[in-house]
Amino acid sequence: MANSIPRINFAGIDPAAAAGPGGDSSRWAAVRAVVMDALTEHGVFEAVMDGLISPELSAAMLGLGGATESFFSLPPSTKALYANKEKPYLGYVSSSFLTLPYGTLCVKDPPPPFPTPSPPWTASCGSPSFCETVQAYTEKVSALATVVLRMVLESLGATAESIEEQVLTNGRVVSPLHRVVVAGDKTRYACILFSNPRDDAVVRAVDAQRPAMYRPFQYSDYNGFFFSKEHNENPNKLEIVARRRG
Repeated sequence: MANSIPRINFAGIDPAAAAGPGGDSSRWAAVRAVVMDALTEHGVFEAVMDGLISPELSAAMLGLGGATESFFSLPPSTKALYANKEKPYLGYVSSSFLTLPYGTLCVKDPPPPFPTPSPPWTASCGSPSFCETVQAYTEKVSALATVVLRMVLESLGATAESIEEQVLTNGRVVSPLHRVVVAGDKTRYACILFSNPRDDAVVRAVDAQRPAMYRPFQYSDYNGFFFSKEHNENPNKLEIVARRRG
């Protein structure tokens, strides 16, 4: 199918090699080229890395009675305790905020050890290993995500300094619409890893081959606009916040 999602096999790539290709530089370069082609053409790809996440860890995170189900099966009043009024994109968000029958729990920076959970959290989750499961699962996925990020930045000719800031791809990577369709009455669970800059980070376009299309902006400004009324009226938030004028 012409519009099928590319499937990329990361066999031979060390998920801990975030700092570079390691032993097999030719394999790293080959996968990097395929990754960039997929992102510039489709904006998405399916990553395959055998052995990255064990069946046991996957079941503990997303399976019946696992960490995800244990939280979202809680009463609405209990889940509401984990809402973040100051930053609505963190904590628990219910369907009252969105237009779909939808709920999400955003845990910020899970790879480092979690602070000791309060008793209401551990008691209400229904699973004593909730935090440990989320941390272990995220560590595995973030290792692969960091490799992909490194490959993209290398393809753009980014420097070590720009990697520390995170960056824009100067319009090269397509940002497709989210088109997951949910039908029927069966609950669907998903675990998503977002790789975001710090709120105080300055985001800028990095491209060694052409001038920057976007002006630098602070990431907190981007997030603030995303959850504003103006964003609902102007869905292309990046064009509003960061489009270079003049």
